[in-house]
Amino acid sequence: MEIFLLKQETFEIVIKKEFEDDVASAKKNLEKKMQWLKISKQISPEGVLKLTRLKTEDIQDLAEVLKNNTTITKLYLADNEIGAEGIKALADALKINTTISSLDLRHNTIDDEGARALADALKINTTISLLDLTDNYI
Repeated sequence: MEIFLLKQETFEIVIKKEFEDDVASAKKNLEKKMQWLKISKQISPEGVLKLTRLKTEDIQDLAEVLKNNTTITKLYLADNEIGAEGIKALADALKINTTISSLDLRHNTIDDEGARALADALKINTTISLLDLTDNYI
């Protein structure tokens, strides 16, 4: 009887853990959709998006959105203090994105490593025709 109870408890723990993982995953997906809704309201009819005061996590979330973007053509991310982690995520997204033609990254904290990540992305991305990296740490 004790062995059966132990197996049942273990099974219940496994089910509970899987349920918690599913809930956490659903919550994360909902948060991403809410983030996209928040961002999409800021896109002009011409496809221009200007965002400031973003943290690294915000840039990483934006990068995920940009992978599937078909609306944003001009992205202005000046004055955000985008550093290594944020620019790497953005560069990865740019390898996939085919709609952004203009990218403004002025006045951030992009260093040589970040610039290399962008350069690698631009070897793949042929849509971007204007990239502004003025006043960074390059």
